[in-house]
Amino acid sequence: MLQGQAERAGQGQGQGQAEQQQQRQRQQQAERAVQPWFEKSVDKLIQMLQNDVLKKKIQILVLEPFLQYVIELVFPYIILICVMVGVVIALMISILAILVFRATPPVSS
Repeated sequence: MLQGQAERAGQGQGQGQAEQQQQRQRQQQAERAVQPWFEKSVDKLIQMLQNDVLKKKIQILVLEPFLQYVIELVFPYIILICVMVGVVIALMISILAILVFRATPPVSS
């Protein structure tokens, strides 16, 4: 009885491996079918992007507004960081001045 179960389990594993292999083959065939179409599309896109007029339009209509928007968002934080660095530097200088110029009584023997 145990031997029959082991044989059936072995057959099930063999079928599972065969199904996996078939699935891999189908996936590879699908990739091969998509690749020429995708490559043609990418080549066409590259050719379009080599056009100077299109580059200029993308720069004016996409890149510049995007960068301007990002700068508007980040600018307050940049100012805040600069102020904080200035405060830290001022504190360091004042602490240094206090330590250096602190009046110490002369040591008399």
